[in-house]
Amino acid sequence: MGNQQRIELTITGMHCGGCVRRVTGALSALEGLADLTVEVGKAHFSADDDQAVEAAGQAVEALGFGVANSQRSPS
Repeated sequence: MGNQQRIELTITGMHCGGCVRRVTGALSALEGLADLTVEVGKAHFSADDDQAVEAAGQAVEALGFGVANSQRSPS
């Protein structure tokens, strides 16, 4: 991955381990994400472009959760 950034998504509507598994499965299926960790209310991963970050947000929203915030920092 080239110009990699560390991303933290704040996710609303997650309440349990089942939510964590669903979000983990959806984000794991996406290309362009690495070093993924998911906990209730947050997902952390590395991405090399804005399209990957946008796809991650869309995948989370497709599950019925909301994305309240996205923070970026260089890896």
